[in-house]
Amino acid sequence: MSEPFKNIKGSMTNERAHLLVQEWEEKHGYGSYNDRKVIRPGEDDYQVHVIALETYVFSVVNTTTNVTLAEMLLFDKSQDEGMSIRQEGSPEGTCFDSGIMRIMAWRKDNYPGIRELNDVKWREKAYGLGPGKSISDGLNCRNANNLMDKCLQIGRHSSMYLIDMHGDFVFHRRTTEAEEQEVIRKNPNVKFRKERIPPVFGTLYNNHFQEIVNLKVQQSLAARSREANVVKSEVACKIKGGKKKELEEGEIAEELKMQYIEIDLTDLDTVVKTIVENEKDNELPTTYVIRKSDSKDQFHLENKNISESRVLTNLLFHYIMETKFIPKANTRTSSKDNMSCIESLVLHNGNIIKLYKDLETRQKCAEKLDIPFKDQSMSSISMEHFSRTYPHLRKSTLSHKMSSILDFEGKPSIFYGKLQNVFFDPETMDAYDIPRCYTTSMYSMPLEYAIFTIFDHVEEYDKDKSNGGKKAGLYLVKTTNVIPCNGDGWYSNVIVQKLIKEGIPHQVTDMIIASYSLPATYFKKFINETKDLLGDEHAKFPINSVIGNLGRRENESHQPLRKQIIDYANCMLYDMAKDLVGGMEKVIAVKADCIVVRKDDIIENPLIFPTIPYQPKMKYRREERLPVIQSLIPKHRILKFKVRKLVKDRILKQDSLDRYLHDPINIYRSEEYSSKIWERKVDLRIKKGEDGAQMLLNLLNGKGCRIQADAGFAENVNGKTIHKGLTIDMTQVARMMKKLPDVILVDEISQIPAYLWNILYAYKMKGCKFFIFGDAVQLPPVELPKQMLAEDYLETYMVSFIADGNLITLTENHRYINDPSNMMHEIVSAVKNET
Repeated sequence: MSEPFKNIKGSMTNERAHLLVQEWEEKHGYGSYNDRKVIRPGEDDYQVHVIALETYVFSVVNTTTNVTLAEMLLFDKSQDEGMSIRQEGSPEGTCFDSGIMRIMAWRKDNYPGIRELNDVKWREKAYGLGPGKSISDGLNCRNANNLMDKCLQIGRHSSMYLIDMHGDFVFHRRTTEAEEQEVIRKNPNVKFRKERIPPVFGTLYNNHFQEIVNLKVQQSLAARSREANVVKSEVACKIKGGKKKELEEGEIAEELKMQYIEIDLTDLDTVVKTIVENEKDNELPTTYVIRKSDSKDQFHLENKNISESRVLTNLLFHYIMETKFIPKANTRTSSKDNMSCIESLVLHNGNIIKLYKDLETRQKCAEKLDIPFKDQSMSSISMEHFSRTYPHLRKSTLSHKMSSILDFEGKPSIFYGKLQNVFFDPETMDAYDIPRCYTTSMYSMPLEYAIFTIFDHVEEYDKDKSNGGKKAGLYLVKTTNVIPCNGDGWYSNVIVQKLIKEGIPHQVTDMIIASYSLPATYFKKFINETKDLLGDEHAKFPINSVIGNLGRRENESHQPLRKQIIDYANCMLYDMAKDLVGGMEKVIAVKADCIVVRKDDIIENPLIFPTIPYQPKMKYRREERLPVIQSLIPKHRILKFKVRKLVKDRILKQDSLDRYLHDPINIYRSEEYSSKIWERKVDLRIKKGEDGAQMLLNLLNGKGCRIQADAGFAENVNGKTIHKGLTIDMTQVARMMKKLPDVILVDEISQIPAYLWNILYAYKMKGCKFFIFGDAVQLPPVELPKQMLAEDYLETYMVSFIADGNLITLTENHRYINDPSNMMHEIVSAVKNET
């Protein structure tokens, strides 16, 4: 290939690019993608596989670490390096520049900054191009940030639109982890990188890097990487009794990646000697699995029952005494006592000692689901199967308010407790449960599932808009009902319809309608496949594991799906009580999907054949373990109606600053809160020498507040200053974004450069709330030649958007009242009044 790679800048040289490309082509020839014609060197340099090759070279050399895909352009680690952006068939840089003009320069000349943006020479200077360079020579991330800084100075504040543009591009074209796992599963003989090569993207308009985000191209690039690591299905050689298995004739020894040796826990000395004996001539990576010596629930050692957490602790000391080697102990991070929570021991050669935890069951389950077994938990196996079944399943993006609702007022109710204050009597009482309750709920869901975005908001209940409460979403219900509800709270559409159908007294006051929804039958495919592969008896636990994992608390989460599944399970619980004893008023106690009732109250035979196709044998099942259920139900916990603290009720009791987290729009416009603000006016006065930012943080009690950037005193709080050369690296910013805060305080906004506004905007779109401070007449600091923003920045759309439209102007100075420098403020105020 004779032509240099024009779009590679920075540390990538033409010579190195040629070497990488030659290596790539020697292995794979001159192929093409999507059944296009075969391309030879020198033909259409920027077409088909040449474009892919160029992006491949960029990926190998300039991959940004610790930064998510959507943030790659914003947080380019080196800034001076990075790809140039151009469209296919156009000079480099033209594509990005034309995109800028479409977004930022379409208004009339009388708008701020439009005249400058329409001037090509001004744009070239704003991009920071070197002498003799032009836009057609290429633009990179550094040039984009330079332009944004200049635009902020002339009053044109549109940098956030570029983030949306790139984010939208990535969201619709990225390859999911589930898709990659599917590719690896179907191609066990292909070598893949363990680290995914991130898709590199340019601008949204006619992007010439678009092919790199194609799944087939990514597979090809990953498979052809020079530094690839083999990811194969590990062939587990299961060995019982501590004896090694002889290789069968013709079997290839290299295929045995890991062997498992099961050792019965008789006494610790025997266990240690067995391990030491196997270590002498063992060449394969080995996991020693310690299992119970009998069928008892607990581990039995030296005529005593001991907990799982103490088995490896005792074994550790015996191993040290026998071998004089100290193995590494992997502990559970959730425990404070490291010595009591050892999860596994790692020997000096890397072999592992761990307890038997359904190893055979997990191994068979993974084999039946066609998932490479790497000693992962049943939960991990189940989620991998689920992700493979639904590789494109969209998650709900939760704002802080939505997260608060799902954690408190909308938390799924799994009932444990008594409904009547009576003693359990096995002679007169029976327990019944719903076989595979949560699986049945997931399978027979009658209404659509809700998928939320951060733009979904609380609004007054509208019967027509919500289709009578049938639309996917959450509804604020006021009721005295205990089951299926749990008093006042947020519930899904299935609960609302159940209350209406059964005539249970309630009132729906507010709602959150979801932007997207899933069909009610969406998860039938997963349940049917799991049942077909594992059988009826073994499908329950993997499916329940998936339902539990859907409730993980994350910014992008499946929590609403899990809530709806549990809500409908509670509706089924209500139906069971109605079928058996006529209603919940005759139920004595509840444990999840099980109820305890008096035998004399049963009005119908519980062995009812099901209407659900896959459910085995019966609709309800008599539970034989009444004493066990009794022990699981709290003795003194009586379930009764209790009003949950609703969002609105809780806000009425909160401080105005805390209320800003939930409803920032009307906080300063309501008479109810205006007096409260001024009642605390004295608290906001800052005496000379005090830290104003710290005082404001103290007002936000319980929010885990901290100072990230403190001008002048960063060293005193172990903080870092985003100032004076911007000492925080972009990778640190990316890590900060993963720990999403409730409130961000930003001071001196007149000095914030363009890329930091981009960061603030990214935080804003993830649901963070802001307090931003600035002085429109403040003199610029000595270190900087001029303010980063135009003089009227406080009234711009950008600042208004970040601050939710709330602008408060302070007219009275309380700081340094007796300081002679206050004469400056008086002079400035007089000049402003004159003009």
